[in-house]
Amino acid sequence: MKKRKHLSVILVAVLVVAALAACLALLPAIAAVTSGGSSVAYYPSCAASNTNFADALDILGIDSSVSNRTVIAAANGIDNYTGTAAEDAMLLELLKAGMLVQSVPDPVETTTRPLAYYNDYETIGKVYDLGSCPSMQGLAVGSQYLYTIKIKTDDSSAFISMMDKDTGKTTNLINAANGGYYFTYLSHANDMDVWGIDGYSNIFVTSTEENSNAIVRFRREGNYLYKAASYSLTYNGEPWCATALAVKGVSNGMITFITKLGMNIYTGSVSTSATSANIELTKVCTINKSSVYINGEHLDLSSYVNQGFGYYDGKLFVPISGDDYNLNQSVILVFDIENTHGGTVYADEKLSFRITSSYYGALFEMESCDICSGDGKLYFNTNSRITDSNTNHDGVHVILDYVYEDF
Repeated sequence: MKKRKHLSVILVAVLVVAALAACLALLPAIAAVTSGGSSVAYYPSCAASNTNFADALDILGIDSSVSNRTVIAAANGIDNYTGTAAEDAMLLELLKAGMLVQSVPDPVETTTRPLAYYNDYETIGKVYDLGSCPSMQGLAVGSQYLYTIKIKTDDSSAFISMMDKDTGKTTNLINAANGGYYFTYLSHANDMDVWGIDGYSNIFVTSTEENSNAIVRFRREGNYLYKAASYSLTYNGEPWCATALAVKGVSNGMITFITKLGMNIYTGSVSTSATSANIELTKVCTINKSSVYINGEHLDLSSYVNQGFGYYDGKLFVPISGDDYNLNQSVILVFDIENTHGGTVYADEKLSFRITSSYYGALFEMESCDICSGDGKLYFNTNSRITDSNTNHDGVHVILDYVYEDF
């Protein structure tokens, strides 16, 4: 056993020497590019402790996809980039030194699309307070019903409502476990989704907690909700939570989720038959809200508040709500998260939504949104206040004139 261990150490040493030699071979090309004078723009330097080039780009908010790394490599004198350890080591050293030349990617085809901007809505119906649960949270959009959840301000209880999207009629759903309306284990209940499984509508709620109720699954039978399953979440083996939730799909007896924590997007799966399980998440990408376009205007919305999201056809529809200076304004950013290769994804420049209410001047805060597969319309829900003390105007709304189409 000791002899094998010594051989392994020798092999690693040989590989390291080979990688360094390859790096040295690249130095002339790199030097030729980085000596171009003051007209050359460089990326900001990363921490000296970084050991992975792609991860270092992610931390700086730079697209770390293979395609963009190839463009960066070419800008720094490395043609035919393949992502070898030697290539990435050299690029990482340049990044640490603040000498990595900025790439200027070719214009993408989407820039030829006409600008699509939506800023008007229609209210489907209101969701009135039930007892002491005044705070609107998640939204789930089904083919006929729009589900919402409202919570107590201390997160100790919640109730779930079902609204007919054609009539606006709202029904508070009953907790089958006790015959009442309240659920005491959903905590902040920041987001939700609905999916048909085994002939029933199944409602999934994220509690935003790192425990066995990180995601709770309910089965709806009429006006009753039965707790069908609960799941914990981990990422890299560590307890995790989710602030946004969507069902990506149900296939071959497995439910696949899309979740969000901060601006990082994750995915994970669980069996439809599991009543309790842990879901190990995999990171999909990081979405960027500090560099976005709203009606063609380039904005930094990093001060805006993260909310839930909707997922449809490979796209994330992500609402973020205004900061302290824009309490009655929210925007929806659209991200294509397919084929992201784990990098940073930027919002579509040609499709944007901005909803502002002068009537609800004290607060018009969008909580979540989603596309209805039946009609292709984009629905959202809000915390709405005419005055700070008036809390009975929360509602569900639809974006006017918008019907989903691929882009």
